[in-house]
Amino acid sequence: MSDKLKHIIKAQRITERVFEDLLKEIHAGRTEIEIRDRLLDLAKYHGASGHAFDPKVGAGRNAADPHVEPTDRKLRPGQLLLIDMGATYGGYCSDMTRMVAIGKPSSEARKAYGIVLRAQQAAIRAAKPGLTGKELDAVARDVIRRAGYGKRFIHALGHGIGRKLHQDPRLTPLRKTRLKPGDVVTVEPGIYVPGRFGVRVEDMLLITPRGNRNLTRTPKKLWIL
Repeated sequence: MSDKLKHIIKAQRITERVFEDLLKEIHAGRTEIEIRDRLLDLAKYHGASGHAFDPKVGAGRNAADPHVEPTDRKLRPGQLLLIDMGATYGGYCSDMTRMVAIGKPSSEARKAYGIVLRAQQAAIRAAKPGLTGKELDAVARDVIRRAGYGKRFIHALGHGIGRKLHQDPRLTPLRKTRLKPGDVVTVEPGIYVPGRFGVRVEDMLLITPRGNRNLTRTPKKLWIL
């Protein structure tokens, strides 16, 4: 295993431990900023060299912005909370997004989560060497489109990751770069309903000679707290 891959996996394992600890501290009444700050403290505690990016933490309508910045709004029962986080270790990055429900979410939010998860699973099954970023993006995008939310998937499926958070190969309708063994890419489809909620699920994949290996271990269920 290359040093690059060892460091990316170590960064991801740190990210997963941070999320596991963070789940114990999320509840109605806490603010998005408080959760962001606690996330940063936990990453340092678990040995991260630094942060791959400023964590994205948004609840309810705030999560409808894919690039959400945390605010001082307090979490309320029924909201979906989006947490997009990543650590660095040995100069390499990790990246993971998971969704948490504060109490019982709406039926539409549950439906959207299920659609996003199916889209991601379809793309993961399809990811292999020789496939272009455009082709892999289309696999996930078609699942979301057929479910009636095509206009709500408003960003690319993913990107390469290594020493930089965003690098080639890009998984986007605009790129025809072919995946090759050794590439590490994110797969992160989403649905964003303005004024209501946003959903995104993100894993990192290593492209292998015959397919891919998922480097992310955290379960992808909708965590209901």
